Amino acid sequence: MLAALGGGCAIGDRGRLRQVLGQTRAEESTTTEATTLIDLAGSRRLSDGWELRASDRSIRRATTSRALGQETRSVTLSHQPSVDLNRNGSLFDINLSADRRSSSLSGGGFDNTLIRDNVFGRLVYHPTNLPQISLQSEQTRSKDDRGLDSIETRSIYRLEHNVEGFSYYGEILRQGLEDHQLRQTQDRRDLLAGLNADWASEDNTVTASIGLLHSQYDITERGNRGGLDRIPLAAGLYAIDDTPTLGTLPVNAQLVDGNLAAGAGVPIGGVASGGGIDRNIGFDQGPVPVAVDEIRLYTDVALSAAEARQFQWSVYSSNDNLSWKLERFSAPFRYDAGRQRFEIDVAGLASRYLKVVNTAHAPAAPAVEVSEIQAYGRQGGLGNGSKERQDRADLSFALRPSDSWSMILDGSVGRTERRDQGRLTRDENALRVNLNTTWRPLYWLAASAQAGHEDYDDPVFVSRLLDTRTGSLSFLPNERLSFDVSLSRREEDRDQRPYARNDALTGRASANFAHDILASLQATRAHQQEFLADRRSDRDSLLASVHAPVREDLEVLLEEQIDLLQIREVGVGVTDTDSQMTGAEFVYRPSELLTVVADLEYWSQALTNTGLTQRYRLDWLPFAGGQLLVQLDVRHETGGVLLGPTETTFAQVRWTLRKTTYLDLTTIWTSRAGSAGTTERVRSVSLTLSADF
Repeated sequence: MLAALGGGCAIGDRGRLRQVLGQTRAEESTTTEATTLIDLAGSRRLSDGWELRASDRSIRRATTSRALGQETRSVTLSHQPSVDLNRNGSLFDINLSADRRSSSLSGGGFDNTLIRDNVFGRLVYHPTNLPQISLQSEQTRSKDDRGLDSIETRSIYRLEHNVEGFSYYGEILRQGLEDHQLRQTQDRRDLLAGLNADWASEDNTVTASIGLLHSQYDITERGNRGGLDRIPLAAGLYAIDDTPTLGTLPVNAQLVDGNLAAGAGVPIGGVASGGGIDRNIGFDQGPVPVAVDEIRLYTDVALSAAEARQFQWSVYSSNDNLSWKLERFSAPFRYDAGRQRFEIDVAGLASRYLKVVNTAHAPAAPAVEVSEIQAYGRQGGLGNGSKERQDRADLSFALRPSDSWSMILDGSVGRTERRDQGRLTRDENALRVNLNTTWRPLYWLAASAQAGHEDYDDPVFVSRLLDTRTGSLSFLPNERLSFDVSLSRREEDRDQRPYARNDALTGRASANFAHDILASLQATRAHQQEFLADRRSDRDSLLASVHAPVREDLEVLLEEQIDLLQIREVGVGVTDTDSQMTGAEFVYRPSELLTVVADLEYWSQALTNTGLTQRYRLDWLPFAGGQLLVQLDVRHETGGVLLGPTETTFAQVRWTLRKTTYLDLTTIWTSRAGSAGTTERVRSVSLTLSADF
């Protein structure tokens, strides 16, 4: 059984200037945080190949914040028990699991308890030389004190068979969501099938695959909560503020001017373009507010799905545009890339002033601004919901005529149709083709080329045409040096009009001197360890034949002679991991018990966004047996558009009581300089006991 107990305390001090109701005052804030963790886990093998695993984790976090003469206290409790039952047999594999996650937050004007129960089951039938069949089912129930009540289901039925040079599969995927708070039902059904084949001869290798997809997605709204109606807004509001519970938001007329294409001066994109977190974006409904169910934030350019998933939005309400109440932390949202908008669920809030604050964003995203904010509410009636159908075929063909040349051709063709509230909103025919080829005629020379074409024809929404071409050349004179040159072009048209043209020429040079040094040292060290093992064996044999009175003195003398054979390692490396980062490393290891490492890393995301990271680490074993380990890690970072210098010091002492039991004492100091002259300092101490029985 594994048991862990930890406690921590963090103290932050921040001083800065802010303007409240036209008055300038100094703001001092202090935050104290204490955390206690209890972690239990264990496993047991049962009869007939069954194995039972159980775990339980409990976390208590108490936070006290003081700002502007006011004190706010909150307590978060989290409990996560789980049970897993598994069996791996000659014909059947069975996996059953159940877990519960409960989290409660009280204080700070916000009280809520969230409970999430999950049940999972999987059965796999794998007979010899016959198709494999797997059945999987999962259900998750979520409920809290503020109206959230939903059930998510997921089922997968799959058949697959692999023989030499040939394989096929078929899969049925079904996902459902029953949201009692939104009175909404979602149902998605996917049918997939695929075929793969390989042919090989003395001269070339050919691989081909084809995949088919049919997808059906339905959203049905029930009861008197019908379709969303747009709510007129009196004004848009915006400010950058890291204390969203207090402060007046100034008016931003561009947020409600109806222009969805032009940015409103609200950057939420990557750090290089001035984007970041703590963007307070809201609106004023006027003196007679109505219930708002959804807030929509339009962006001037589209985000990718991966970039949109990195965002988090919290919802606040106010009656005076000064004191704000947190209504939903990390509210559910969707990002519609076609319409370029976030759709944030706010669950029927009827306050005059509402705002959303991004507590996370996509640091590497391009320049993106919010262009418009809109509010929607369900004003009654029975909505027809949304229906989407998609059919797609994927094809891939790979050819390798020789060891120096390879080519991959892949593409897809598909159709997507979507209806919202009975109205056709998407009617897209898509064609995508991509060709990649690589050629390495000599061991020191390599070339590659890529060409892609994507055609999305949609007369209802928007038609897009995208062409990309890339070529690169690599020169590798030896294992330590490399030079690369790349040229790319990207052309995009929308509705048969030019939309974007991008050409890029990049070069990279890299060098690595540490690899060969360290490799030779490691090889030498391996031989030395074998030699030392033989010498220690001779020493033990000699000591066994010596009388006790002189054995201790002789043992010390022999150990000193063996210590003289220890290698002193020094390695220096300079590497360029990509075109935007360069690093150097220094390693000093005078003995088995002490290691010192220094790292320097220079990075650049744009001409105006560069930085330097320095890291120094020390590992020390005071005793040869390794019962005690002392680690010290110092990290210093400078650079970035919005971030100032950051210093972090990590110190840890680990005492190994036995092979699987240890005690850790950890201390972390962090100092971070922010915008407007702010400085934040955090200190935390934790104690952890880990045992495995």
